Amino acid sequence: MAMKIILNHMVKNIFEKKLRTSIMLVTIILSTMVLFIGLSLNDILNNTYSTMVKGAYGDGNILMTKEIDNDDPFYHTEDIYTDTIDLNDRVDLINQAGMSKLDGKDVRVSIVGLDVNVAVKMKLIDPIDQDSDFELVDNRVMISARTATNYDLEVGDPFKIDMNEDTYTYTIGAISKPTGLYDSEMDDIMLVASYEPLNEVYGTENLVTSTLLQVDHDQLEDSMATLKNHHTDFSVEQVGQHESAMRDEETIQTTMFIAIVIIVMISAYVILSLSKVIIAERMPTVGTFRSLGATKGMINRLLSMEFLLYGIIGAVIGLILALLGLPIVADLFNEYKEYGLETVIHYQPTYIIIAFVFGALFPLFFGIIQIHRAHKKTLKEIMLNTTQHTLHRTIQNVRLSWGAFSL
Repeated sequence: MAMKIILNHMVKNIFEKKLRTSIMLVTIILSTMVLFIGLSLNDILNNTYSTMVKGAYGDGNILMTKEIDNDDPFYHTEDIYTDTIDLNDRVDLINQAGMSKLDGKDVRVSIVGLDVNVAVKMKLIDPIDQDSDFELVDNRVMISARTATNYDLEVGDPFKIDMNEDTYTYTIGAISKPTGLYDSEMDDIMLVASYEPLNEVYGTENLVTSTLLQVDHDQLEDSMATLKNHHTDFSVEQVGQHESAMRDEETIQTTMFIAIVIIVMISAYVILSLSKVIIAERMPTVGTFRSLGATKGMINRLLSMEFLLYGIIGAVIGLILALLGLPIVADLFNEYKEYGLETVIHYQPTYIIIAFVFGALFPLFFGIIQIHRAHKKTLKEIMLNTTQHTLHRTIQNVRLSWGAFSL
């Protein structure tokens, strides 16, 4: 009976003390949101970047190039032999860069030479507008639909590029969807051509600078090991691995870590202060029931239940808001969004559990601290409630902390 009366009193106070309850819940909600979003954001940005990198190679999953310390990046296609692996597809590439003037502005241009038919098959390009006889010959090149729209270009238009102190004029022979190789088309314009125009620029014949292979996923590791053994002068890498490793993640990780630490520290102070207020307000009622025989264990459990209730309500609301807000926040941090790269959102169950447990138990932890401090008071102090001065001072501290939280 006594426990029921105390419980009813606590529930009544939760709803009557609207400002205090609101501050407690908002603090827990924000802490839960920041923790979940902070934990999730770096993984999401990595997945988004990885999707872009892997998409730029179509169905290919192994990239081979000459070792970095090799002065000559060129090689013949026959220098890479694939008879020792179970190969699905292969495309050799040659790259060159130059400058072009479009709409009165100097624009960087990169050109990729390859076998167009194999590239279509491996989903490196996807032509949507092209000459009736689609073969990138006679200095024809392919541009992306993005470039065509941005610079008002169409099939049949000339395209001039300055390379190696010479000017080369090409003809736009096709327009591709902005996928595959064009996933990596950011500030530069990318052109796709056959091998001959680029070998002409370099003054070479039948040379390439990289080779993209496609093998079954379950054969990937064994195929890479075999290729490395037989091609000691070449770098053999899984698609996206090198680019992902070069991406600077440290800044984002540090920013998220600092944000989490700051919010948690401020939240801890606010909740600790509010816990002191709550316990101080409960003391007269607790003293009455202790004088009637209620044990400390009974009182502890009831007081702890109130803080746990705050935590569960705040954690649930915080998680719901975090799940809804995560795509918006991730989009803000997606530096490639302007290039059409959609943010890849995956909700990690582990982070959901961590955020919920943190939000639910955070106020309980500080509540228990204040409960044990309260039990150090004598029954007389509790009955006479001689904590009013401390109570007013604590409320003032909460207001200051809440102001810092808002900043």
